[in-house]
Amino acid sequence: MKTTYTALVLALLLTACAAPENNDTAAIVDTNTSNMASGTQLAGTPMQTETEDGQPLVGGDAVASEPTAGEASFTVIGGNFYYDLDDITVQEGDEVTITFKAAEGTHDFVLDEFGVQSETVSGDDETTVTFTADKKGTFEFYCSIGNHRAQGMVGTLTVE
Repeated sequence: MKTTYTALVLALLLTACAAPENNDTAAIVDTNTSNMASGTQLAGTPMQTETEDGQPLVGGDAVASEPTAGEASFTVIGGNFYYDLDDITVQEGDEVTITFKAAEGTHDFVLDEFGVQSETVSGDDETTVTFTADKKGTFEFYCSIGNHRAQGMVGTLTVE
């Protein structure tokens, strides 16, 4: 019992010593996401889709980046019949910016419920679309080129 009490007192002292010395009342937030499962994102948190040297991440490798309140930005890469980021979650009211790039072939990014249709891109081209996620729900985005949608070039936007 005495050992438990001593450990508790020691833990409290260490916590007090680690507190900031100034009177700033800003909250301290732990942004460490290293324990998150691969492909997991915090709701409304933009996903990092490139490595530090600019190489695209593939599949569930996207890592949450620090959000700005009311804004969400994503980079989506389209290849032959796939989007590398096919599940996006934002908060209702967020201004959403999608930078769309083509890895191979010719593609676009369409989200009917929000009136979004990007320019067609191919090669190393990219385009950007911005919209406000002003209604909650789950919405399908897709490539409208040829039969790309039917061949699986689709994804889901969830607005919470």
